[in-house]
Amino acid sequence: MNGWETSPSQRTNHLHTTAIVFFVLAALLSAALVPNNWNLAQLLAISIPRAAVLAVALLFWVWSGKLDNWGFSRFALSIAVLVGVASLAAGCLMIQMTRDDNVPAPMPMVYLAAAALLPVCFMAGALLASRTTFLIASALAPIAGIVISMTWTPLNAIYLARLPETKAHLEYQEMTARKIAEINAIPAAAGLEPLLGFIFYGEHFEVSRRAQERIEESPDWTVRLATLLDGEHRLKALYVLTRRMDQLPDPVVERCWAASDSIAKEESAKLKKGASPKESEERMLLESVINLGGKSDAGRVRHWNVLAAVSEYLRDAKIPSGNSQVDDWVRRTQMERIPESAGIVPLLEFAGPNEAWRLRQLTLARIAKTPDSTTKLMKLLDGPNRVNAVVVLAERVDELSPDQRELCWRALAEAAKDMAVAIEQGKPPAANDTRKLTASAGVFWAKLNSDPATRLAGLAAIRIVVRASADEHQIAALAWADPILANKGK
Repeated sequence: MNGWETSPSQRTNHLHTTAIVFFVLAALLSAALVPNNWNLAQLLAISIPRAAVLAVALLFWVWSGKLDNWGFSRFALSIAVLVGVASLAAGCLMIQMTRDDNVPAPMPMVYLAAAALLPVCFMAGALLASRTTFLIASALAPIAGIVISMTWTPLNAIYLARLPETKAHLEYQEMTARKIAEINAIPAAAGLEPLLGFIFYGEHFEVSRRAQERIEESPDWTVRLATLLDGEHRLKALYVLTRRMDQLPDPVVERCWAASDSIAKEESAKLKKGASPKESEERMLLESVINLGGKSDAGRVRHWNVLAAVSEYLRDAKIPSGNSQVDDWVRRTQMERIPESAGIVPLLEFAGPNEAWRLRQLTLARIAKTPDSTTKLMKLLDGPNRVNAVVVLAERVDELSPDQRELCWRALAEAAKDMAVAIEQGKPPAANDTRKLTASAGVFWAKLNSDPATRLAGLAAIRIVVRASADEHQIAALAWADPILANKGK
């Protein structure tokens, strides 16, 4: 016998072994498909190769004679198993495309079991030559896929309805509808006070909006509501009025300013006695004052003392955020109220890097209009205002002579040394002062042309002050000095 020839039994064994190898590969690909975390492209990238490998395995299995007991020709069996593979692939793909993470329990386990067990039963029917098991798995796969796909939408609706946030939303909607019905039931003759009871800040927005609409439906509502600015509901009356600044006559606007001042002072007194104001009420006052201040610059200037009172109260009450706009208005008004005859010194307070950008630019522009302002600022380098003067001079560093720049650096260095001594005595400088140091030091260091070794002591003092009293941001802003000081003496 030729050594290259094989017997029928050997060929059968080869076919059988090859089929087993492909069955193992199909099983591994099926296991990869079990997790429900694939997108469509990934599912197709695994499902199609699994179907191809499974088809090859079954064809080898058929022609090895393992399914001859099913009573059909091998050609007919080949067609049958290919149809079965297509049926399984389509059914399992529909199941796996229908994600199980948004359906109620125990459906996710049903989806997972169907996607995992159908291929197992399909391959088991072939491997065990069980025609019944094979046919059932082949027929059940597309049926299960169709049923799961069709029932996902109603199951998902059930799942969403059971979510805590959905229940909370439904309860909120029911409460809103009930409150709005109560508002609608209030007769027009009852006046505006009952409607103010439905005005809130933030939460229950729809309820507040409907109450506001009912109030605005009343004739002369602005004048009638203004009469309540001295009563029990004055804060809510103020809040409602200032949300419609375009509709308020000037006398009502003035009454709103007066009410804001009265509320801020009264609440501030309560706060000092240990009372705990509600944040919602603080924000109602804040938004009211912002609306009032936004009406006109003249109004803010005329009522800057009200803005100051409100700002102080909200700052003491530690409102989390939103007070910066009122603070900026107060600071800007304070700067604008400084007379021209006062000179430069009072303006320096408003030119620091901690101020709002717009206020700082206005201040710098006003200082620049002062005749011979650079000379006047240079004269301040030997007094208590030297740091503030250096900050302003840093903005015009390119216009300064080398000697002027050197004088500015010396003023910074001397100020830093004084602050370092104060720190040793337990008197750290204010955060604004250290910020002025970091804002100016880099500007002048980069522009000075003399030997830097003569300025290292001043730079070291500035770093000591910043590290001892500044925040992380300011320390990072002065990080450029670290390698310079590290190379000191080299």
